[in-house]
Amino acid sequence: SPGIVNGVNFIDNANGTYTVTLPGVNPLTDGVLIATGGKNEDNYALSVAATDTSWTIFNHDNGDNGAAFERDGVAFVYLPNSPSYISGKFYGDATTAVKNGAFSITTIAAGRYKLTIDGYLPSDGVLLLSPENFGNGVDNIVTYEPLVDGWEIQTRDLPQNPPTLQGMAATELVASFVFLPSAASSVGLDGSGNLIIEEIAGDTADNIILSRSGDNLRIYDPNNQLWLGAGATRIDANTIEVPLASITGNVQVSLLGNDDLLTIDQSAASFSIPGGIVYSGGGQISAAGDGLAVIGNTTSSTAVYTPSATTAGSGTILLDGTLLVSFSGLEP
Repeated sequence: SPGIVNGVNFIDNANGTYTVTLPGVNPLTDGVLIATGGKNEDNYALSVAATDTSWTIFNHDNGDNGAAFERDGVAFVYLPNSPSYISGKFYGDATTAVKNGAFSITTIAAGRYKLTIDGYLPSDGVLLLSPENFGNGVDNIVTYEPLVDGWEIQTRDLPQNPPTLQGMAATELVASFVFLPSAASSVGLDGSGNLIIEEIAGDTADNIILSRSGDNLRIYDPNNQLWLGAGATRIDANTIEVPLASITGNVQVSLLGNDDLLTIDQSAASFSIPGGIVYSGGGQISAAGDGLAVIGNTTSSTAVYTPSATTAGSGTILLDGTLLVSFSGLEP
């Protein structure tokens, strides 16, 4: 990655361990490191935040016991604390060393833990696990399986065959994890004050609804999860809000294939955007195609529709004389 200098930020200690230092990052508090063995040779990797300035990654052969390490390749990714995902690191007594987002860890039995994440089920995304090189866990692997309402995480001792569950002391770190929600579209502000709502999952049938919630613009898709970007706040997996005062440019809604729908709902409270709303419907899979719906109140809402003189499915709608909606790629 840009900014990582081999020999400075990543150091091979020539003994199967590696030191990772990221400028401005405190490994004890600022995020989690997910590590894995980089060679297809029955290897696995563990890591630990050695100090407040660096991590150590340990490459381990699954046939070796205790603190015996092997000098082969490793891979890692650092995930800073962010509202875009849920991440954490926990001890043997199920307390947390790092907690990013709303989740809980409970002990089931020795070597077994339950992870639950507020608002999410196992089918809602991907869970990544990385073992911590600490105490009894110096030669352990960690695994998980989905439950109805969460995940069971297990720590198992090698080189036992099969690996046996191992209880961890209360102050021994067990694992770091990150849960990445699956999402159809991302929502966030760019550097110019524009709110970008962009399909990222491919050809999903998006149903984006824009409405006002207090001083915020609410973005809601009842059918798909949304990815949280800069300047936004998550309400739940399908709902994100952005302060209207932060949107100093326009709102750009860019959707891809499938039959998509954008609804601008001003029935409860009207809102205006300085640069208006720019909507691109993208492709479609049926004759119904992509659509645009406008809901006003029953007493004072007005709308002026101006179709494009040259391009079918394009045009503008001026709502209440203040909110200009430009659209393209729609079907009749």
